[in-house]
Amino acid sequence: GGMRRPDRSVLSHDGYRRAGGHLRDMVERFVDEYPEAMEIAESLRTGISVTGFDEAIKTEFRERWLRTLGFSASVRASGPDPTTLEAWGMAVGDLDAARILPSWLRKGAPIGVLETIETADVFPEVSPDEVPKNPDTLTSCVAGWSNYASAEEEPQVVMDLLQKQESKGHCKFFDSMPKLLEYLQVDSAVLTKLALITKIKGDGTKKHRLIWDLLRSEVNATVALTERIVLPRIQDAVDDASDLLRQGRAGLERLALDICDAFHNIPLRDSETRFTCGKAGNQFVVFEVLCMGGKSSPNIWGRVAAAIGRILASIFDPDEFRCEIYVDDPLMAV
Repeated sequence: GGMRRPDRSVLSHDGYRRAGGHLRDMVERFVDEYPEAMEIAESLRTGISVTGFDEAIKTEFRERWLRTLGFSASVRASGPDPTTLEAWGMAVGDLDAARILPSWLRKGAPIGVLETIETADVFPEVSPDEVPKNPDTLTSCVAGWSNYASAEEEPQVVMDLLQKQESKGHCKFFDSMPKLLEYLQVDSAVLTKLALITKIKGDGTKKHRLIWDLLRSEVNATVALTERIVLPRIQDAVDDASDLLRQGRAGLERLALDICDAFHNIPLRDSETRFTCGKAGNQFVVFEVLCMGGKSSPNIWGRVAAAIGRILASIFDPDEFRCEIYVDDPLMAV
């Protein structure tokens, strides 16, 4: 589908290579005219952390991308850009990128509780293991509510993480359940327990991540998935390197990136945010983006990640560039 071996995915029809060739020419001209765009690559090579390209560079590149694909430039909204994806999808004849994914980015993605997750044959079909639970049967008791011990023992860390997400527009806080319900315009909402996952990084610092236990709140039991995500294997990255080195060129260079807040980049459909609520201290919170812990979250994010993989593969020659996307960590080789 594009997370694993996207170079093979784009062999399905010639549209990928035609549009990709035009984009390749545009990119090479762009780099010639804006050599400062490559400063980020030099920073990465020397181990300097980067957060993205300069806004002026991004704006100019986006306008040229759209013009190359026959689209009129439009104002870019914050977050993932549906127009950029849509333009590429229509140019190459990619159903998911042309229609479904842009709709998710504009209107919110369904998580499969009240609304069906539309598919586009990106991943293999599967039959549901069991009949989904009726979402109307889900209940939450606010009295005596507590999250998992990992979250309760570090309340400030949890609140700092949530407030950081609030500053990005990913969630909203409310002082009471009635205010939360009034905002959602529903009679009831399902609360989910939070867990705090802490990892010690190589430099001794801690990395914290919040997990929503949508399994225990039984939200996941109401979701029916009809496809399974396909991830790259370690062997795929090994084969990529081996294939490239066989071309007889001077050497191999790799780049690993981390997509910040990967799941949280995908907004949720308003009708289903009543199932992504929680409580921290005295505050009620609703997440309006994909949550870690949701049954359908890997599939929904995977569809977007796979499209990114297909875009890259359509632009570059597979004899000089390969990419594998391990959930939110693309590993590229050139």
